[in-house]
Formats: sequence, structure tokens, C-alpha cells
Amino acid sequence: MNLLDSSFVCFVYPFAFDDESFERRLEAIDAAPGPGGGEFWHKRRFPVDEFLPHVARYLNPRDNTPATAAAWQLDGNALQSLRGLGAGAHNRNVRWTMSYNKKEIEFRIAKAELALFRVGVGCLSITASPAEMDADTWHDFLHYFRFCRGQRGVKIGCTKRVGKASGGAAELQPFFPEVAGGLNGHADGRGTLQDILHGLLKVGELESDGGPWWRETFVAGQLIPFAGLLYEGVEKDDLAAVVYRARNFFHARQEIHLTESDLALTGPSLHPYSERQWFTFSLEGTAFVAINPPDTAFFRETLPNHLATQYYLLFLLVLHQRFALIELSDEVASHWLTRQETSSSRVRDRAFQRMYQKMLAFTARGHFAQVAQREHHHRCYTKWQESFEIDALYREVNDEVRDMHDFLQSQQARRLEQRINLLAVLFGVPGLIVGFLGINLYGVTSGAEGMNLWVAMSVTFAVGLGVGALLLTKMRP
Repeated sequence: MNLLDSSFVCFVYPFAFDDESFERRLEAIDAAPGPGGGEFWHKRRFPVDEFLPHVARYLNPRDNTPATAAAWQLDGNALQSLRGLGAGAHNRNVRWTMSYNKKEIEFRIAKAELALFRVGVGCLSITASPAEMDADTWHDFLHYFRFCRGQRGVKIGCTKRVGKASGGAAELQPFFPEVAGGLNGHADGRGTLQDILHGLLKVGELESDGGPWWRETFVAGQLIPFAGLLYEGVEKDDLAAVVYRARNFFHARQEIHLTESDLALTGPSLHPYSERQWFTFSLEGTAFVAINPPDTAFFRETLPNHLATQYYLLFLLVLHQRFALIELSDEVASHWLTRQETSSSRVRDRAFQRMYQKMLAFTARGHFAQVAQREHHHRCYTKWQESFEIDALYREVNDEVRDMHDFLQSQQARRLEQRINLLAVLFGVPGLIVGFLGINLYGVTSGAEGMNLWVAMSVTFAVGLGVGALLLTKMRP
């Protein structure tokens, strides 16, 4: 049982960043120089040919229109050059391996992509695949490669071919991309995928950052797979097990126990595309599984290309929605707790006013019920939203932000009322005292007799202060 060459796995690293730095971040990434000159990240347009016009305009705005999102692909020279990543499907000078449990898989990195959304969420993705097409190798790779921080003993190793040894074969030397620390940080040519991911993101740093400008927003040190797996040579009795293993990202030796719905290939986590072809959905990631697909150009070439472009963009939009909402919820909680202990009401009010505006902006330009007209595209989009619980998250966060905003509005109205009451007491009570006592002021209301102005002011102030304090105490809730 093998996989077809058109199979792929895209590992997504979602992160959050300060949304107010969005415009400056775009400029920094666009200006980042590549090895030997040229670009490091090549700006590209989102593939929105199948999208509804208003969504397409948000993703690919016209000139002089503020961008809602931006996308880049690692420049070809930065991807393949030894002064860059030293990768690429056609680069044979560098050998990449993933080691785990005393085993090793040689793999290739086909491309790296970056997307930033104005709401303060970004996604960096690495598309990689094993050199061998054996199904067990792919299952192991899909399971272990996502642990980018080195969990479960996963390491990335690189060697480069230089010259020729005495026997005529090329000599191998340790290598690690300079962007990820090079041999200075990895003398033996071994590190983690996280080293590479962070190196690719560092080119977007600003002088004012003072450290990493991004923060993890998914499970720490774990990536989200988006896979297109096209199997051939699968026996009928193995079909359900193959789909189950791919759906759960299990390695080749993982023991599995199928339920009746698993055997019947039904349930909410599966969406049929065609005969023996399904989209799978889970909180951990997604996969398209095709078992013995027809030997036609559409099913073996065109469809995998659509998966890696149009369907991947749908998946990316839902990821951005999920993590934008999670970040907003976390921001509400952290600012509220901080406010109760240390922040002034004015600081708190500004923070929640900004969150309220951010929620409105996300609703207008990020939370879409439909983005594509085609049936398969729309169904996948809604299934991803369902799997990642977007609607429930949106209602929860929207209610949180609105409740806090309404509470702050009532607090502001209450403070304004208190100020008005204070002014009324300060100016009204002395006036009432003067009028009630009928005091004549010498040289002001009477030319012959009356109380001295300064004496009258002192008496009025003293009595007014006492009466005003009493009234304010009685008015206090």
C-alpha cells in the first residue's frame, strides 16, 4: 500500500501578534532581504477564483484599500539556496531527516507559506513529504512531524553534499539553515522544526519588538496538519482502518479499535466527496483521503492541486476565525482581572473600547457564513466551522465583549451622574443658603448695611460644605 506522488501534507503553525502592528509588519516582511539579494518572502495573492466577490475583495483588496489579510510564499532562492533554507523538492544537495524512536525518515520541504490577518492572527505553514511513498512511512511522518518543539524525541537533521570522497561518492557534512541558527547553534546539524519556524518568522521583526513578535495560540509546540492523502493498492478489508488512521493522525504501529460507524465510514467527522473519497474533520487537523482513486487527470492531479490551494484557503480562514476569537476571549479575561487589581478605570475603559471595536471589525471582515458558491467548497467550509466550534465561540465572545462594554457604559453614565450631582451641590447649596437667609452683602446688594462679603463667603462655604457632604452621603447607593 503506497501513496501517489500528488499526495501532500501541509503543517500549519498558528500564532497571534499585536494587531496594531499589522501595517508595519507587512512592510517589514516585504522588505526582508533574501540570501544573495532579492526577496525572502514573495508577496502573493490569495487564490480566490471560487470565492464570493465580497470575500475576494477583502482578501485581495484593490489599490488604496486597507488590507484585511496578506499572504507570502518563501522565495525560490530563499527556499533552495544553502544560504537560505537549503530545501525544495528539486534540491538534492541537502538531505533532510526526521528522527524519532531511534528511527529516521528522509523528507523534502516543497514550500513555506505565511499569512497575516489584520485581527492579529497569523499562520506559517510548511509543506513537506517523505521521500518514500510507503503508507506506513507517511503515517509516521504525519503523526510525528507536527511535534515541532521536539516532543516525543522528534528531531530534524540536515547534511549537505560537498565535493567527493576518495571512493567517488559525495562527502556529507552537517548542515543547518542559517536562518534557524546555522551550525553555530546546531553543530551536529540537528535541531527542531520549531527552530526553523521561528527563524522564518524572525524576518518580520521590528526594531521596537525587543523579542519574538508572535506568540503561540494552539497547543504549545504542536502543528495542525492539512493533508491530501491519495492511496493506491488498498484492499477492501483495510479501507475503514486506513481512513480511521489518517483521520486521527495515528502512526503506523498505533493500535486501533473501530466502532460500527467507523466501519461503515459514516459520522459527523467524515464528509464524502466521491466514491471511496472523504474529507475528515477534527480539532487536531484535517485530511482528504482517497482510496484507489480513478486513474484520471482530475482525481490524480487537478483535485490535489485544488486541495492545496482553494480548499487550504478555506481551512485557513476558519483557523483564523477560531484563534481570533480565542485571543479576544483571553484578552477580555486578562484585562478584566488586571483592571480589578491595578488598572485605573480610564485604562480599562480604553482597553475594552478597543476590544469592542476589534470585535465589530472581525464581525464585518472575518466572520463569514458563506465564502464560496460551489457545493463541495461551501460544505467543507461549514464543516470546518462546525469542527472548530466557530459559531459557539463567536456567540460566547460576542456576549462577553458586549456585556463588558455595556457594563462600562453604565459605569461611565454613573460617574457622569455623580459629577453632575457634585456640581449641583457645590453651586446649588451656597445659593440656597444665601437666598434662604436673605443675606445682604455690604457693598454688593446693599450700600449702607449688610454682612461683609468675605465673612458671608466663609459662612456660606462652611455651611454648604456640611450640608453638601450630608446630601452626597444620602445620595450614595
